[in-house]
Amino acid sequence: MADIKHKNKYDFDTIWQLDTDWFEPPNHRRGGWSGVVKYVLETTHGAIDVFIKRQENHRTKTWCHPLKGIHTFQKEYNNILKLTAKHIPTLEPVYFSCDQSRAILVTKELRDYQSLENISPSTLSNVSRKQLLKAVAHVLVNMHQAHFQHNSLYPKHIFAKPVSNGWKIKIIDLEKMKRT
Repeated sequence: MADIKHKNKYDFDTIWQLDTDWFEPPNHRRGGWSGVVKYVLETTHGAIDVFIKRQENHRTKTWCHPLKGIHTFQKEYNNILKLTAKHIPTLEPVYFSCDQSRAILVTKELRDYQSLENISPSTLSNVSRKQLLKAVAHVLVNMHQAHFQHNSLYPKHIFAKPVSNGWKIKIIDLEKMKRT
């Protein structure tokens, strides 16, 4: 595997050319492709577990870019920043860059979180189940009060982590999110 430690500067081509197995097989649509790998990123501050999303010719139209569109990962990165600015829990970006046809988005792994899709309510106590529902509702209410609409919200897009007094929640896959 390639080393991404270049005097604390990330290099687009080095990240693009990483030779590692796909975490999720690439999606082929919109005239291009998009895929995700899990990677241990070596930095000057130590190793970080990350997910690296790479795409080529995978664009979406926006009001500001109605003809050519923008990379869907650029839109997701922008939305991560918007939610973070409003203190709505989401992914933590490590790196984003794009060129004419390709884009890379690197985010920290959600350590000890799992998607709602993988949490069986029958394994939780009544108290824990109610705390989980309350935590999810709280995050979604805050998101909607900040005038954000996810537009593709499924259990696999809501990640939860048990903590001593309830649950922490994170919202992911924000490429379709819009302001309302």
